[in-house]
Amino acid sequence: MRRKRLIRHYQQIASKLLKTRVLEKTESLRPFLPETRWYSSDTLKLMLKRYPIVYIKPDKGGGGGGILRVRKLEDDKYEVRFRTRAKITTWSQLDGWLRSCFITGKRYLIQQGINLATINGRPFDFRLLLQRPNKDWKLTGIVAKAAAPGRIVTNHCKGGKPVVAAEALLVAADGDPNTVERWVKMLVWLGLGTADALHAKFTGLRELGIDVGLDKNGRFWIFEVNTRPQFQMFKKIGNRSMYRKIMQFHRKIV
Repeated sequence: MRRKRLIRHYQQIASKLLKTRVLEKTESLRPFLPETRWYSSDTLKLMLKRYPIVYIKPDKGGGGGGILRVRKLEDDKYEVRFRTRAKITTWSQLDGWLRSCFITGKRYLIQQGINLATINGRPFDFRLLLQRPNKDWKLTGIVAKAAAPGRIVTNHCKGGKPVVAAEALLVAADGDPNTVERWVKMLVWLGLGTADALHAKFTGLRELGIDVGLDKNGRFWIFEVNTRPQFQMFKKIGNRSMYRKIMQFHRKIV
């Protein structure tokens, strides 16, 4: 009789804001975290006074589902982007229209918008994959994700295109290899620092998918952390050794 494989479950943390608040307690990481608050009409007003663009997203859930973007225009006008739709509205109608797009039963966050670097005219960010097959965290994968045309999110499941990270960095650095080298070191530091900070609070974490953006001024931002990351995009960039290592570690973990 064939023996069933024992599946070991590892800790998962669903709340985006909870993970953000934990990271904010690490002083060295705080400058890399966009301002994030619970959504309300008051925080919407406050955030739009501070930032020209804000993102509104469910606190729990992945894949870029349910995310809205609000951009200030002139003359009390606001552009709202949701999926592939765009709507222009006034302040008096804005909160009501946003809430009409919310998923029933979910709490929402509002986050400072970041003007991302682009590749071929499409904004992109990075997914860092951290795994802990034994005692220490290992950064086993980095891939860039370019948003699909007309989309406000870079997620692979929403049409985002996986791009070799070094290629995206080289474009953003205007071809300067020294800048690319410095940025790679920063990404590694951010990934390992984020993993260590979260693991100090949540000791059962074993795998993390960290979304990190690079703005047009060359500054990195930690957008969110997924505690049950997917691996498909790492397979699609053609780096077989990276993908093999990821799956070897994954099998040790689960």
